[in-house]
Amino acid sequence: MSQECCKCSHCDGSGIRLVIDNTHDITYQEECYCVLQHRREQEKLAKRIASVFLEKTSKEKLAISLASVIVAKHTDEYSKFQLGTLVESKNDAWLLNWLH
Repeated sequence: MSQECCKCSHCDGSGIRLVIDNTHDITYQEECYCVLQHRREQEKLAKRIASVFLEKTSKEKLAISLASVIVAKHTDEYSKFQLGTLVESKNDAWLLNWLH
């Protein structure tokens, strides 16, 4: 599983728990509480880091750092070609998607 999970009693470390819905007479899977808590903690930390950057760092330095991360993550020729196309079209939303 891509999300970190503790060894909790709800999911036994899998990150997925089974939920019984007696109203509809079904059982379905959903992310466990530990995964949701981990994600919430990551989001809080990201917001705290962002506030430091916004307060202390110039937009130019942030842009260069962000671009460097994108380029470092995508080194194959096809990815470089796609990134070049996105840069030429100035598609900032799609460029940000390349962070993941």
